[in-house]
Amino acid sequence: MKISAKWTSVLFTVLLTIGLTGCGGGGSSSGGDSANNASNNDDTTVSVYVGDVTIQNIEDVDVLDGFTAIDGSLYIDDITFEAFDFLSKITSIEGEIGIAHNTNLEKLSDLGIKNLQHIGGDLYMNYNPALTSLAGLENLQSIGGDLHIVDQRTLLSFEALESIQSIGGSLVVDFNPLITSFSGLESLQSIGNNVVAFFNSSLTSLRGLESLQSISGSLSLTSNRALASLAGLENLQSIGGNAGLTDSDLSSLAGLEKLLSVGGDFVVRSNPNLLSLTGVENLQSIGLDLFVRDNDALTTVLELNSLSFIGRHLYAYDNDNLCHSDVEELLEQVENADGLTGGVQNVNNKDC
Repeated sequence: MKISAKWTSVLFTVLLTIGLTGCGGGGSSSGGDSANNASNNDDTTVSVYVGDVTIQNIEDVDVLDGFTAIDGSLYIDDITFEAFDFLSKITSIEGEIGIAHNTNLEKLSDLGIKNLQHIGGDLYMNYNPALTSLAGLENLQSIGGDLHIVDQRTLLSFEALESIQSIGGSLVVDFNPLITSFSGLESLQSIGNNVVAFFNSSLTSLRGLESLQSISGSLSLTSNRALASLAGLENLQSIGGNAGLTDSDLSSLAGLEKLLSVGGDFVVRSNPNLLSLTGVENLQSIGLDLFVRDNDALTTVLELNSLSFIGRHLYAYDNDNLCHSDVEELLEQVENADGLTGGVQNVNNKDC
């Protein structure tokens, strides 16, 4: 496949020469002359490819020969050759990187991506069925857009991402059957948008996210049916959008002890082993609706004893063992603080 893209190589060469020459004239009693010459040559080469690059065949890699940065996007899609270090000189990519449908790619280090430090757009990895390791990304420090890790059927962990401190967009982790935690992301301090984890069948905790203090967008944990703990979120204080905890193996909400506010909806739904809301005792404000629904083992919601504001409605229904009176007590608590602006639905809960 022949790549057609506009490109340019920008070569900066700095040459600094300092010459110091002294000449003395002679007289009848004294004279002398001296020459002091110094030169310092410093050659710095910066080479930028301008445009998008798609790598599929062995011939495609030649276009990046000699370049250290890409002012565009890079797509590595269904490569049919044995990977080698064709990205070893690349330190920065201003666009996005897509690594997808590479059936024989086992680790990213095979691409020679070890010197990459910055991605201006998204990094997405989708269906690389032999990929077991992210080794090769150890020097990556920032992602300007989203980090998508989707349908990586043999990926074991996020190790090798220890240097990433910020993600400008969302962190999306979906359909990864062997991932058990977020271990490897311990340096991640800020996420500009959402944290989404969907249908990761072996995910048991959120360990690895301990440095997160806020999520600007939403937290959505859905159909991670082995998720038994929210450990890893101990320092999370605010969620700007919705918080959704759905279809998990949680028995409590322990791990959210520092959470003070949710800007959107707070949804606790279809968690069959959830016994209590222990862990959210310090939650004070929910910007939109509170949903507590279809949690068959839940007996009380009174752990929400600091809650003083619900921006719209309180919905609690179809929780077989949740006492109707506990919902009424929570409602009274919020109303006494003049913090309920909408209505309440308290139906199909236990009559006690």
